[in-house]
Amino acid sequence: MTIPVVENLRGFAFEAAPKYEPQKWNDNEAISISTNCYCYMLNIQHEPFSGKLLDPRYSLQPGYISGSGSFFMTRDELMDLIELDGFDVLVDLCKADAKKLGLVMNQISPKESIPTGYYRVALFVDSEGKDYHCYRENPDHYTWSHKIGDDEVIDFDASGEKITDPRFADRDYGEYDYSILLGFFSIGSQVYNN
Repeated sequence: MTIPVVENLRGFAFEAAPKYEPQKWNDNEAISISTNCYCYMLNIQHEPFSGKLLDPRYSLQPGYISGSGSFFMTRDELMDLIELDGFDVLVDLCKADAKKLGLVMNQISPKESIPTGYYRVALFVDSEGKDYHCYRENPDHYTWSHKIGDDEVIDFDASGEKITDPRFADRDYGEYDYSILLGFFSIGSQVYNN
């Protein structure tokens, strides 16, 4: 089966239903330390405008691609903005970035069927509003995977259990407990109306 790839934004390639290939993220230290959960959610390993490695001091934050956020907004600055404007701003920044990449990101119910060529993601915020976290459904449509900061891509939760639904996974990683669900979303390269 051929996976459709859409070229846009300076050669940014969107791979529909990205494969679960943790070695592509974990085996290259430069990629591992310069990417985060948001990069993993969007399947981006390099700066989308230049193709260069991302700056590990900042990594990619929602709003960067669309220019909706500060060019070098840190996670702490992003969370300060969310504290001022509410959780919806995080979703809006993610959607604006997806649009700039030529993608569509729509809120869906957790088990809603999605068209071929789309995949599901879930966004959470920690209980104190100091961090956000993204999960991506694997192409088997049964398991989920994620990347915490500059750590490795994994398909298990804080208790070491395989993630089959991020709502029921252990999301308490000590410093951050991602207990607030912002929603489930479909990401794809065509307009999709729920």
